[in-house]
Amino acid sequence: MLFFDYALAEKQTISQKIAEAMDNLTQFPRGSLLCYKNGKRFKYYHEISNSSSSEGRIVKYLGKKDLETITKLAQKSVWKSRLRELRLEQKALQAYLDIHEERQDVALNTLRRSERLKRIIDAEMDTFRLDDVEWSKQEYEHNPNHQDQLVVKIRPGESVRSKSEAFIATALRAHNIPYRYECKFPINYPAVYPDFTFLHPVTQQEMIWEHFGLMDDPEYVKSMTAKLKLYIENGYLPNRRLFMTFESGSEPFGYEEANWLIENVIM
Repeated sequence: MLFFDYALAEKQTISQKIAEAMDNLTQFPRGSLLCYKNGKRFKYYHEISNSSSSEGRIVKYLGKKDLETITKLAQKSVWKSRLRELRLEQKALQAYLDIHEERQDVALNTLRRSERLKRIIDAEMDTFRLDDVEWSKQEYEHNPNHQDQLVVKIRPGESVRSKSEAFIATALRAHNIPYRYECKFPINYPAVYPDFTFLHPVTQQEMIWEHFGLMDDPEYVKSMTAKLKLYIENGYLPNRRLFMTFESGSEPFGYEEANWLIENVIM
């Protein structure tokens, strides 16, 4: 199954899950649960929007006798969180589908108006596609560490460690760029597994894409610096054969940034 077909099917599945979540939310009480720590204990409040109130809301204290209400409002919070997550996934899939449908190579389409050039271009593109297919089918050494952290599924049989990496993988596939996830870097020591090793769409040269997702962690930044030094020493210079994206707790990473890097820097 092509990733485009998988994305269509997954979008339909997510739409069904969204409808289910919205239906479940109608079964809970109005309003939301507020929880505040008071010493070693917690206090719970029921917040309800009310336009007639001076503050635009009504807040009611929930005691031990209101355990059922607390439970239902807590369950409602879980379903609301689930709904937000599903809508984000739906948005990411729709972004990929829009790009897949709209993206056209204007230059090649213009050249193909000449039948002679069309035959030459198509034959050359077929050569690239064959190279891509052969490279994609080759076995490679995967990262054996922390396999239990591969929790974000992007297609059948393939999972990554974070949503940010899922955005990158989806963007690469949207541009028909083959990649290997956490493929061992070609040095004996130390063992390094870049996030993505991919073939450049024009030169067919192997490139690396590293996503550094904990930039507010000093120890993580220190480790990142050592890794960059290793790449540079082995001929992988930034924005030539090494491409990088970053995020922190206050600066998240999204699909749009991955797509921009591919279209404006890599290609």
